[in-house]
Amino acid sequence: METVLRAALTYLFLFIVLRAIGKKELSGMSAFELVMLVIMGDLVQQGVTQQDNSLTAAFLAVGTIAVIIVLASYIGFRFQRESTVTDGLPVVVIRDGKILRQISSIERLTEDEIKEEARCRVSAISERCWSACSRPTARSRSSPNGAAASKREPRPPPREPEAPGTRIWGAFPGWTPSHLIASPRVSTIPCGKDMAKRGDIRGTEIRRTHWLIRLMLIVGTAFVTFDFIELTFLTKRTDTYFSWTIASALTAAVFGSFYFAASVITVFGWSRRAWARARVVVPGTFALVTLIELATLIHLDVFRPHLHSADAITRFEFWVWIGAYSIEPPGLLLGMILQRRMRGADPPRTEALPPLYRTLGYLAGAGSAAAGALLFVLPNTAIDIWSWPLTPLTAQILGAWFVASGLVLLVAMWENDRWRLLAAAAAFTALAPVQFVAMARFSSEIDWGNPQV
Repeated sequence: METVLRAALTYLFLFIVLRAIGKKELSGMSAFELVMLVIMGDLVQQGVTQQDNSLTAAFLAVGTIAVIIVLASYIGFRFQRESTVTDGLPVVVIRDGKILRQISSIERLTEDEIKEEARCRVSAISERCWSACSRPTARSRSSPNGAAASKREPRPPPREPEAPGTRIWGAFPGWTPSHLIASPRVSTIPCGKDMAKRGDIRGTEIRRTHWLIRLMLIVGTAFVTFDFIELTFLTKRTDTYFSWTIASALTAAVFGSFYFAASVITVFGWSRRAWARARVVVPGTFALVTLIELATLIHLDVFRPHLHSADAITRFEFWVWIGAYSIEPPGLLLGMILQRRMRGADPPRTEALPPLYRTLGYLAGAGSAAAGALLFVLPNTAIDIWSWPLTPLTAQILGAWFVASGLVLLVAMWENDRWRLLAAAAAFTALAPVQFVAMARFSSEIDWGNPQV
């Protein structure tokens, strides 16, 4: 079972690494890069099989990877939209004879490399109109001397919505890209009362949240809700009904309140299809699961008693924890990479936050992130000044929650829109009463006389 899990995690890690490297580096490897790729394969093999040189371990590892490859291929065949995760999407780098600088910088392509790839042996890229995965905008004919001449067709003007009453969101003055065209099939979300009054302006498709991010948030919702129930209603029985034993009941109850807030904010995240509404959730969630995974690896010895427990429920709790925090960080990272390639645009900000509110939010977010960094980086120092008993592991887990809360606040203030603030506002509103109840239940553990707190 351990070999199968290692092979699956290794496949997932390599998939993310190779996708993050991008098309350019893989399509033009140097001799050194090829050698490093071979060395990488040898290092991966050691991590999968460890010291087990038996045929059984080799068959399990190869079989696991083969099954995952077949499943990924079937998913790409069965669900065409999901095939973009494994196969990627072609990217337009030239339109109307002009290099799209923003796209080429994302793909890390220089102008010379684009010319070479497009076989444009000319001094100026504008002499040849070339575009990938887009309808041709010019017809080429050969001149007598063999040079390519271009007869450009004028771009048609943007058309109006085909049917009255088409629900679109409009672009405001100063934000009017001419290539965005309205359509009755365009997706829409409510963006405040003022948005409905501006239907006379051209619209565009709203950028959706990538399905992988939504899937990771749905999985996260199930996990954090499960942990909230255990830590809130079985607070003193973490030796059996949690992934590791928490000696302090107050710490367990406080963690339960954070998990409750996390269940609220993740529900808001995956239920909002527009990326502008879900974006406030993702950076904080990614920071949380990454830091908790690091803390788990640092203090893995604390989890071993549950791994070797005679109780099946306790062992199940351990594997749920390890599985969730092993899948979520790479899944969210890959989702954020793919999100950058999603088509469409964000709706304009319609209801800005008051300046004083934003200032206080920035201060609160920075303070929470700083306190979390102290707890995570210097857990022993934090233990000495904290107002109730902590261990190095619980100090780092608590620090991860503070860092995540601070990031959510900072991103929400940066968004500067009341409608995009809803997810964060709902989560913090849910957190406060549950945390106060937790502190009231186990107030005897709090050192109210500690002058350092």
